[in-house]
Amino acid sequence: MRDSWTEVKLGAVCTTFAGGTPSRSNPSFYNGDIPWISSGEVNQATITKTSEHITEKALKLSSAKWIPENAVLMAMYGATAGQVSKLKIRATSNQAVLALIPRKDDNDFIYHQLKLRKEKILFFAQGSGQPNLSKNLIDSTLIPLPPLPHQRKIAKILNTIDAVIEKTEAAIAKYKALKQGMMQDLFTRGIDPQTGKLRPSQKDAPELYKETELGWIPKEWMITNLENSANLITDGAHFSPVPQEDGLPIGNVKDMTSYGFNYEKCTKIKKEVFRELKRQNCSPIKDDVLLSKDGTIGKVILFSGSRDIVLLSSIAIIRPSKKVNPEYLSFVLQSGYFDLELYKLVSGSALKRITLRDIKKMRMPFPQNLEEQFEISKKLNRIMSLIHKEQTNLSKHQSLKKGLMQDLLTGKVEVEV
Repeated sequence: MRDSWTEVKLGAVCTTFAGGTPSRSNPSFYNGDIPWISSGEVNQATITKTSEHITEKALKLSSAKWIPENAVLMAMYGATAGQVSKLKIRATSNQAVLALIPRKDDNDFIYHQLKLRKEKILFFAQGSGQPNLSKNLIDSTLIPLPPLPHQRKIAKILNTIDAVIEKTEAAIAKYKALKQGMMQDLFTRGIDPQTGKLRPSQKDAPELYKETELGWIPKEWMITNLENSANLITDGAHFSPVPQEDGLPIGNVKDMTSYGFNYEKCTKIKKEVFRELKRQNCSPIKDDVLLSKDGTIGKVILFSGSRDIVLLSSIAIIRPSKKVNPEYLSFVLQSGYFDLELYKLVSGSALKRITLRDIKKMRMPFPQNLEEQFEISKKLNRIMSLIHKEQTNLSKHQSLKKGLMQDLLTGKVEVEV
């Protein structure tokens, strides 16, 4: 920390207080005009509106208090404990939200300091035996504090990278929504081989479609189950791996991403165990479609074969037959058809898993023309490449922000003002 910086307790530089919850049994306390924040809403970077509102009567007869605009908020209880948000409106909150109002210092600088120290604050809460955060714990948290001009400059730099991250996240959300819309069209209308474009809708050209148990599909298509579309449907190893520091990767559902496995995070196992599992068909080959079937159900990977891996039983290996384009199969398993089939299987069940028998019987629409399958996949791959590009950018921006926070908020790197 630089000589011009001082270390202070948050409570010494901020006014802090929690809110309150008006009685739920009194209907006259709710649906008023006063914004009222729950701790779950502190999960947002900024708060500009609230899902609930209270009345003036509730404000007078409860411990809820007005929080000024630009205050910093921290969630103290529940799943969002430790989350920090900027309040962009005048509002009130429940007792699980602590408001921090800097007396002289920069609000955004305090916000970024709390973001940097979230894990440490949570660690101290657990170390004290308290399941939740408290006002006293947050008040006593030490932060390094530079002169006000430096605070403002540091906050401006971090706000700029936050804005870039937010813009990138919005682009990803937009492209994902576009992908879902495209999938809906492509898997119900397909591509006309003559024009290379979507067929007219069933409403506009009913003669081009037929009605099936899964709805209307082009006449040239068929409904089939996965068992008739694959040469192999199996799963990974049914055992608990013993992690090794130096070994070969075994993939679990948590290691799956939209573009393959996160090999860096995969559990490593002994080479001889790895080789034995490969012999047992627990290892995918290029163009196998992998489907998570236990825990988080429905993750899909088209395996590139670029690296060797064996899998645990929570992942199914589907090896498409020659009549099925592997990319088409991977996309149809991400479509609304699969979601409907999945919903029927797990609805009402506390145990979220599907079996190989379930997977084999899942019904999907398939163009019998391989070229049409390819054209559908090509269109979806274009939007997927845009999503992947933005996700790569997002990772770079987040990594940059992490380094900047560590350098700037600790005084390791000086900023010019």
